[in-house]
Amino acid sequence: MPNYLLIGHVTCDVLEDGSEIVGGTAAYAALTANAIGFSVGILTSAASDFDFSRLAPVNNIVIKASPATTTFRNVYTEGVRHQLLYASATKLTYADLPETWRAPLIAHLGPVFCECDVDFFMKLRRETYIGVTLQGWLRQNKSGQRVEPYLPVGDMDFLRNASAVIVSEDDILGDWQYAKGLAEVVPLLVVTCGSRGGYIYQHKQRVAFAAPQVSEYNPTGAGDIFAAAFFCAAVRGYDAYAASLFASCIAAQSVTRMGLASISTPSEVCQCSFNNPEV
Repeated sequence: MPNYLLIGHVTCDVLEDGSEIVGGTAAYAALTANAIGFSVGILTSAASDFDFSRLAPVNNIVIKASPATTTFRNVYTEGVRHQLLYASATKLTYADLPETWRAPLIAHLGPVFCECDVDFFMKLRRETYIGVTLQGWLRQNKSGQRVEPYLPVGDMDFLRNASAVIVSEDDILGDWQYAKGLAEVVPLLVVTCGSRGGYIYQHKQRVAFAAPQVSEYNPTGAGDIFAAAFFCAAVRGYDAYAASLFASCIAAQSVTRMGLASISTPSEVCQCSFNNPEV
């Protein structure tokens, strides 16, 4: 049984030049947790022609059959990502989990477009650390293919069973009042702000943390990588501040590269651990 379980869609990401790469929280986070040293499993859904060879380091993948793979086109304008959603794979439910996978150390719910049933929060065992990458619940596409932000109000109580929730400043449209409201629902909220670091909301306090300054090449996947590193650090005993510094170091490495090549190597993981004075 894997001790780090990823739940969410792998994706086909169409770049500006028309080429395609493998993406999705499930891909970036799973490979990051693997590099940190966890035994990783993925529950996902994709079409039969999806190329899972790029996820080869992860040996445990359960694939729910789907007529399509979730497909996005990502376009960056002045550092801001705009997305088009071309196709969606089949939604994921708790019943899709093999029985032997239902008590992991970490369950990382990482939807990219509302594909994870909220029953996961109710049915995973209490001892499981439930980490959430929230962005997939903050998206809609009312106007055709264009993905638009969505900030639900009053229907986020399912997050009360989460151990930690990660969201970006862009995901919440820079609405810090919304972040404050989320922090009243979840025990631990981290809002990332790219190269500016981010903020930890815990115990009715907000604490800032910094990020290493690097030359950015492509930021896609950095938030997913941050989340995986944070959750791994948390279950290994790091407090929220130390986990944020560690995760920021891992994420900073990722933005200097492209696609799944942005995943840290084990030696880079060790460097981030060594450079974190809080650990």
